[in-house]
Amino acid sequence: MTAGNIQVRDTWRDAYVAINRVNNVLSALDILDAADKSQVEGEARMIRGSIYLGLVNLFAKGWGDGDNNTNLGVPLVTTPTRRVEAVDSRPRATVAAVYTQILEDLTKAEQLLPATSAGDNTGFATRNGATALLARIYLIQGNFAAARDAAQKVIASGEHELADTYEDIFDDESAGHETESLFKVIVTDQDGVNSLNTYFAPPQFAGRGDIVVQAKHTALYTADDPRGKFTFTTSNRPYTRKFNNQFADVLIIRLAELYLIRAETNFRLGTAIGATPVSDINRIRTRAGAGTISQADLTLERLLLERKLELMFEGQLLQDVRRLKKNVGTLPYSDPKLVLPIPQREMDTNKSLVQNTGY
Repeated sequence: MTAGNIQVRDTWRDAYVAINRVNNVLSALDILDAADKSQVEGEARMIRGSIYLGLVNLFAKGWGDGDNNTNLGVPLVTTPTRRVEAVDSRPRATVAAVYTQILEDLTKAEQLLPATSAGDNTGFATRNGATALLARIYLIQGNFAAARDAAQKVIASGEHELADTYEDIFDDESAGHETESLFKVIVTDQDGVNSLNTYFAPPQFAGRGDIVVQAKHTALYTADDPRGKFTFTTSNRPYTRKFNNQFADVLIIRLAELYLIRAETNFRLGTAIGATPVSDINRIRTRAGAGTISQADLTLERLLLERKLELMFEGQLLQDVRRLKKNVGTLPYSDPKLVLPIPQREMDTNKSLVQNTGY
């Protein structure tokens, strides 16, 4: 990876373009009818919080990898940029400061948003979506009680259900795709395509087939677990079936993750809020068509493995590697190679930025 990498450049640029749009919306709330203000502010804050979570995950050291109060995160921009001035050359905020902003945005969104989307607006941000993202962040931070309670709040609301089958989660035409989704990005044939399809799907499904499923991954599944066979093979190369629809909506977080968070945090804390850890794990396994496991067989390592098997290729692995202090191949979780460079375009135009180690 180099600082001039186009994907790195565009990821940073597109994120801050979206953040600026959010900031413009938040600056203009007073022109809205009173009845609409809470909804719009909640949606905007949820979008900004989720984008900053993505940015700090990609461009900074993970939470707890050293001192969060001195490790550099990304620039925090919370006001509109309408013309470029000296004040816009912002330095990188600390990792701790970025997470503080994320939690502020998502907590405010949780307070402002309705429990469900009105009418057919199923892609709009909701209270449960904000709470679900908070559960994910608390887990990253090792705040297990807060993560457990947030996950419990979403599950107990009864507003969402697990899809009937594992396949239904990723079938955009299925009701299961909708009922399990807590927050997603809508994709239409006018808007473009689901880029997960581009990278993960083979040409038969309009993708490029960049990423194949390795045998060492499928070997993690027991013989009775259909998730290990949730692939499409072409030219002797297996691909995941999760992203075969190029126009499918992009799931940001879904209900199964909340069951997994509740199971892990209850296990770590020795509690059974909402359900026992083994019952939550077996709920996920049974939905997938896999056999159940016994209480005696449930260890923390097994529980974390179940999380990996369920959420494979959905974007949580790097974050899990960091919080659990695991390796990526031969690289330790703290290796600078697991952090993207600040784009060279940004370094050239903003002299207040400091480049990441190794670039």
